[in-house]
Formats: sequence, structure tokens, C-alpha cells
Amino acid sequence: MSWDTIWDTAFLEAIGETEAKSGTNPVDWRVSGRATKQWPDKENKAWWDVNGQQMFINFVAAWRESGFKVWMSPQGAPGVEISLNSSFGDVPVRAFADAVVTMPNGEVAVIDFKTGAYIPSSSLQLGIYASLMEILFDVRPTRGFFYDARKAVFTEVYGLQRWSVPVLTELFTKF
Repeated sequence: MSWDTIWDTAFLEAIGETEAKSGTNPVDWRVSGRATKQWPDKENKAWWDVNGQQMFINFVAAWRESGFKVWMSPQGAPGVEISLNSSFGDVPVRAFADAVVTMPNGEVAVIDFKTGAYIPSSSLQLGIYASLMEILFDVRPTRGFFYDARKAVFTEVYGLQRWSVPVLTELFTKF
């Protein structure tokens, strides 16, 4: 199967699912990005038709180069769009980690995919995922990465350890 076929099938399927779930026409969806001369309607479907497939192909290459393997939960669920629903103290938290992986050295890492131009500098989001995994699976990722789809790079984010379960419980309770 060609990249074109894989992309077209997956992209159109995702659009169809979102359209059915939302009951709205994709033409009416809010788009992000900055209007440019080439893309006056910002990052709409036409933009994704042109740029999305290349992002996908670049991701496959970056993934292969990384040596990451998808982590499997103790219940046998793959660490892809993994639901992390628990609580910090009495505060329920619902989160979804884009990917949890095992690195070539055996360490567990959590990854969040970013398709926009903004990449966070804080480790808070990944630290929340790591703490929820600790609560739910008794496994705590020691590393965290943001994947920048526009540059096709995994960037390590340091400081996951500062977002411990006790620290996040105190913060969420104060919220």
C-alpha cells in the first residue's frame, strides 16, 4: 500500500468520524494557524491535504530512527492514545497520553505529539501523564518528549520528576 493510499484513507476516515461525532461540516470547522499569502484561510483542510501527508511520512522516519517501541500496559493495552483517568486527591483527572514508549535502553517515556507551531517548554503536561501512570500502573516514565510534527523531531523535556504525585495532588487540590 502506498503512502498516498494510507494517508488518504486515514485522513478521510478521521475527518468522517469527527464530522459524524460533531454533526458539523468540515468546511465550518475553526482552523488554526496564521493567514498567509499562500494560505489565506489558515490551516484548513486544503492546508492539511498538502502538509499533513509529509508530516506523516516524516513521523514514520523519525519514529524508526528513534528506536522507540510502543509500551504495553500490564493489562495488555498498547500505549497509544492511552486513557489515564484517576485522581489527585479528591480531584478527578482525565487525560490521554499520545504515546508511551520503551526506549532502546529500557526506560519508559511519555510522548505528546504537537502539530502546531507552539511547543511547550514546561514539563507539566508530561509530568501529569507520568504521575497518572504511576497511580494506575505502578510504572513511572523517567523521560518525556514532545514530538514536533513540523520539524519531525522528538525533543526531550526535562523535569518530569518534579511533578510527583504528592506535588500534583497539592496543586490540583488548590485549584
